Amino acid sequence: MNGPRDPYPSRVTSCQECQRRKKGCTKEPAGCSGCRSKGIKCIYPNTGKNLPSPVSQTYETPIYSSISYPIPLNQWLSGNSVQIAPAPAITQFMQAIEAPILESNHDNWYMEDPDLMPTMEDFECVLMFVTTNSRVSTLQFTMDVNGFMMTFFTQPPSLRVVVCAIAAYFSQTISDEAALWFFKRARKAVILAADKPSAATVKAFYWIYVYSQVMKKDQLGLPFLIMAVNLVPLLQLDVDPDELPHLFGSSEIEREERRRITWSLCLVSNYEMARNLDCGLKNIFSHQVKPIRAIPGVFGAISSCEPFYEVRRLIVVIKQHYTSTPSSLHEIVSSTSYVNLQLQYELIRSKVPSHLLLPFEYPDEIAYVLLKDVDPTEVFVVCMNLELLTCLTLIYRSQLYLSGFNNLFIPQFTLPMCGNIVWATKQSYSALENTARVVKVLMEKSNHSRIRVILYHSPLWYPLFEVIVTAWFLVCRMGQEWWEFVPCNVDSIIEIAELLTSFALKLMSERGISERVGPVMQAMLLEMKSTANGSENRIKKGKNVDCIDISESVSNHGEYLAYLGLLGLELSDGTRWDGKIDDNWRQFWIEINRGQRMEETTASSCF
Repeated sequence: MNGPRDPYPSRVTSCQECQRRKKGCTKEPAGCSGCRSKGIKCIYPNTGKNLPSPVSQTYETPIYSSISYPIPLNQWLSGNSVQIAPAPAITQFMQAIEAPILESNHDNWYMEDPDLMPTMEDFECVLMFVTTNSRVSTLQFTMDVNGFMMTFFTQPPSLRVVVCAIAAYFSQTISDEAALWFFKRARKAVILAADKPSAATVKAFYWIYVYSQVMKKDQLGLPFLIMAVNLVPLLQLDVDPDELPHLFGSSEIEREERRRITWSLCLVSNYEMARNLDCGLKNIFSHQVKPIRAIPGVFGAISSCEPFYEVRRLIVVIKQHYTSTPSSLHEIVSSTSYVNLQLQYELIRSKVPSHLLLPFEYPDEIAYVLLKDVDPTEVFVVCMNLELLTCLTLIYRSQLYLSGFNNLFIPQFTLPMCGNIVWATKQSYSALENTARVVKVLMEKSNHSRIRVILYHSPLWYPLFEVIVTAWFLVCRMGQEWWEFVPCNVDSIIEIAELLTSFALKLMSERGISERVGPVMQAMLLEMKSTANGSENRIKKGKNVDCIDISESVSNHGEYLAYLGLLGLELSDGTRWDGKIDDNWRQFWIEINRGQRMEETTASSCF
């Protein structure tokens, strides 16, 4: 008490460890960054208090203990899946914990939360995933996995923690609670990085969206996808890196990673918009970005990526087309926008490389295309072909519906209108048949490893649902006069619908996914069988079917996720959906059925 008073009693000097090593100290009350990164106690000399490192507290949890590591670390490092030399990885880890945080160029490391600091547990978890799990191809599509592992401890926390979460989830030994813990940890990291836009931040946003998809929690990841898409123009990700002067010094691998993350965002954003136009996403135009290309030892060639993007983009355009209801029957078959859709379809199909188009007429050839020795990351072929067929059914859906009204007889159509409806019917049925051929091959070859990978990466239930809508309308709603032009019978259509429904439900069950389209497919199949059995078989009685028999009270309705859906119609049990598109088209069909928009056309028969 007799000594001189410290003029700065509240000042915190460097901790003992930083003083000993003569390094800069960050001086946080909970322990400096240097001590936290090494997992040791942080002691400030002016307080004499031992501040335990939160790192040890954070990871003394059952989260990592629930992950089984069947292979020793030294064997992982010498594995064949990803070539990672053990010495550089260990050296890197030692350099990471020896280097002072304040002298590092990675500003994202300046975080107080110990959950986001790199640890050997994280490293081992990700290493096991990339060396032993076939699903690492998901990462290999957009990321240099080998380079990522070699720089694991210096990666931005947002990207590193998200990849760790994906690796832990695919270990298949963690509980749902642990998976959610990893998601929350990853979400925390990307939120902290949100104010520092970079390509790594966009990757982190994209991968946490992917993680939410594999967790079957779509809505958790959608906000991060929206943030990633919003950063695309800011970071000029929609411009090829070869055209950006500030990237001239970057490596070929770094430039290719930028292209691949842009193409990935294009694919998944169009997928989300195809299901729901009001999801909050903006259009990404990739016409300035070169197609992705192979880099030996790093990236495989995926020639189906660009045409697949074009197909999905067309589905979005078709859905946007149907947001506006026509002003007349004539507009349904001959409007400029409708003709443009047909032209876009033909143009996109012509641009698909011939080796990626499935030969629908020859099932053996379909199997050959799917199983031939191509790059294992080429997983879009099946989904692209099925969605091409789906585009046909979507484009012609409104014309097909014209064949189902009880107050519209063929003499009331002009010859060109009648021809358009016949063509729409034939095209829709052709898409139905070709879809069935592809599904039969997939079911027969379902035990093949390549087919399993394709099915895992492809949400095929959406295109299958749209094709089943066509089958349901042909059996249950189309008028008798038009059956002369359909080269099939009711039983064959029901057989196809049953095949597609069972396959779609099987896919959703195996993935643990519950989608509203599932029970609706079952309801449509039940109504088709009921119609064929005669309980509702008004076609065989020689009567037209009223496809706009909408009840006042509906037993099952609500918003849904689908590419297009019933377009304002409802099933016999009252199942229908609410939503802007359906509500507008429902009113249009009702007014047509009441004769309010009936055009006075010249009586002309197509018989």
